[in-house]
Amino acid sequence: MTQGPYHLISIGILLILSYLLSQQMLRMGLFSKQVHRKAWNLLLLLFFASTAMLGLLLAVKVNYKLEIPWIEGALLLHVDLGIGFA
Repeated sequence: MTQGPYHLISIGILLILSYLLSQQMLRMGLFSKQVHRKAWNLLLLLFFASTAMLGLLLAVKVNYKLEIPWIEGALLLHVDLGIGFA
């Protein structure tokens, strides 16, 4: 495997700063608390769904010993999305 490092710090900092920025915009009254909650719930749903789909793909690959040329990129994306979901 020649995959690169996981992006734990950069994804974590990006999401924390994004949340703090959206929280500040909420306090300034740019959008309602309901819109803020729905937007972040949608983001979490997207992270969860994509992480789950890639996880299932990786499980199928391992169980059926399939040769998928782009699987290392999918594994990296799976882990990065999982970090964002966490």
